[in-house]
Amino acid sequence: MSPKCEHHFLSPVEGVAPNVRVSYDTGNLPTKLHGLIVDYDSSALSGTLPAICESAPGPYRPRWACKSIRGNYRIVWDFEDAVLLPPSKKATMLFLALLAKRLRLIKWWPGFDVAAYNPCQYFELGRDWETLPKYDRIPKDTLDLWMWEATKTAQISANKPDQDIPLDEVEREVHSRFPGRWTGRFEPGARGPRFWDPTASNPSAAVVREDGMQCFSGDRGFMSWRDIFGSKWVEQFEASRIKGILERTLHDGQAFWVLDSPEAGWTRMNSQHFTKWLKCAGFDSVKDKGATASDTDRIEVAAITQRHIAAAMPFLYYPHGPMEYRGERVLNTSRVQVMAPAPATSFENIEEATTQHFPFTWSFLSQFLDTIDGEPRQFQYLLSWIKHAYMCGFQQKPQPGHALVLAGPASKGKTFLASVLLSRILGGSSDASDFLVKGSQWTDQLAKWPIALVDDEKGSSDYDSHRVFSIMVKRLVASQTVAFNGKWMATGEVAWNGRVIICCNDDAESVKLIPSLDFSIADKISLLRVNATSAFRFPANRSETAKILDQELPFFCRFLIDFKYPDELINKQDTRYFLKPFKHPELYSMASTSGNVYATYELLVMFMKQYRQTPGGMENEAWEGTASELHQSMTQFLQSSVIGRQNPRSLGSQLGLLQARGVPIERLKQSRNGTYRWRIPVDLEWGPSTAADLPPAGDMSTAAKTATPADKEMTI
Repeated sequence: MSPKCEHHFLSPVEGVAPNVRVSYDTGNLPTKLHGLIVDYDSSALSGTLPAICESAPGPYRPRWACKSIRGNYRIVWDFEDAVLLPPSKKATMLFLALLAKRLRLIKWWPGFDVAAYNPCQYFELGRDWETLPKYDRIPKDTLDLWMWEATKTAQISANKPDQDIPLDEVEREVHSRFPGRWTGRFEPGARGPRFWDPTASNPSAAVVREDGMQCFSGDRGFMSWRDIFGSKWVEQFEASRIKGILERTLHDGQAFWVLDSPEAGWTRMNSQHFTKWLKCAGFDSVKDKGATASDTDRIEVAAITQRHIAAAMPFLYYPHGPMEYRGERVLNTSRVQVMAPAPATSFENIEEATTQHFPFTWSFLSQFLDTIDGEPRQFQYLLSWIKHAYMCGFQQKPQPGHALVLAGPASKGKTFLASVLLSRILGGSSDASDFLVKGSQWTDQLAKWPIALVDDEKGSSDYDSHRVFSIMVKRLVASQTVAFNGKWMATGEVAWNGRVIICCNDDAESVKLIPSLDFSIADKISLLRVNATSAFRFPANRSETAKILDQELPFFCRFLIDFKYPDELINKQDTRYFLKPFKHPELYSMASTSGNVYATYELLVMFMKQYRQTPGGMENEAWEGTASELHQSMTQFLQSSVIGRQNPRSLGSQLGLLQARGVPIERLKQSRNGTYRWRIPVDLEWGPSTAADLPPAGDMSTAAKTATPADKEMTI
């Protein structure tokens, strides 16, 4: 020792560089522990030191004892052989804590100093050293056992662990590179030789871990798979692991979308949540020394640049996940599905199905609608309509379908059919009143669900409001798209092939809710009249109804799959909607006579009656003039209160619609100033072509006159 040195320090720990102070900060990690030094902040003894050590409270007695520079006692345990320490500081401290517990260090003297847990702690040499007469050297096998117990569930690698490499791949590489060096099972906790060291002879000197081999002999306490097989071999699994993460990640320009599991579907995450998710998946958010980005940083950038999507929105009845839409890659967030049907062998014939498997459902549907000429033609159309909507979702091949109007008395099951029975079968419903009736801009709920329901809203008597409502229904049915717009959500256009259902009473005021048949909508809407005399009775409470539907509807869905469309209901001329539009004659008459075209027709007849009574009125074959001139003349002949809110522009539109319906009026060639002239016969009267009997602007369904009874066609 140097005479100039005032203090000397010692440590039982040996580092990677044996002659350099151990430190996790400088990189000279502790690798071997040769013994254990423990200080006690106490200088008083109740007896001699050898006597106390001889009656040791722990299983092993220390070898040396001395006093610290402050005069307190210190004792030192000796090991049979050095124990190899893991690279991780946390794992080493876990071992030292277990060592203190096994040796019962707190029982020796008062004032146990927790510095014993720190592998980088150095101790001043002290004074009055003595070798105790009776001591034990802790066996190496015991120390190795304690090391395994303390660290078997901890990460013992100081760096990012090489885990997520399948152990069967590791085992295959072991046998390939080191044939015959490992026998027995290769799994976590299995012991064997240090197979990579040709000089190693101890058959149980290493233990298999997920991220490498923990060693009890040699010069290192842990060998990662990278240490054993090299970086090139390990990095192929890292690349595969990152690829697997990216395949489950998308970015829409604002947020990440992650497929955590097929059952959970795609989940939206902001950048902060995505980083946490990556950390839970085993990726490090801390940059390695000298690196400019962490693992999580690199994955996030790769997801943004390589996994970009134009939008993430619900595309009803398409497969959940990424898809192509109009030339762009989008994410379908919708998981809406139709109800799963019962097995194909559930029943053999209709009678068995309707009486044994879904009697409640069949009884309700079969009594729900009016008969026509004593035949259940509406019922058969309703079954066909439901089947078509169901099959579009079941086969994940969405197609448009007619809007369905259900008109009839209150408390006959209109709302139950639309918002409960059909909603369960098709996957859900939304209240579309705000959008279709009130003009709300928020469409996220409408776009999400397959049924857009307008239930018992009063139709507006205002021409413009009802016109907008009718056009909105027409557009929703015909365009097969809807603008997706929700609060704090992405916006854009989505494919929507759901079904519009309008429920209303059948009184004169309520039928005004029916979209105007004037705006080329007649071929896009079906009108069904509810049976006012139905004797069907629902259970006393809704929970009982729900229980019945839970049992019956899967069988009804199987029936729908097997149900055969009546040939006369299939629209072979216009295949857009598959089925022909169906209109109950009386309901169609009520809807027609409640519309603005009918009112205009009435005004024209009244006007022509007055016009014929004017001097020379009967001498002319027809009245001719522009819509403005007609409006002025009608105002002169009729009271302004009769004309109501009719103006030249709306009057011109109504004349065009009447002409399209076959009323014998004629639009003449456009004049020089760009206006049209109209020619209206002066003898315009009520006759076989009254507005109630006029065919709609489009194909009027003949199904109400030609359809065969349902029981003749429903073959399985």
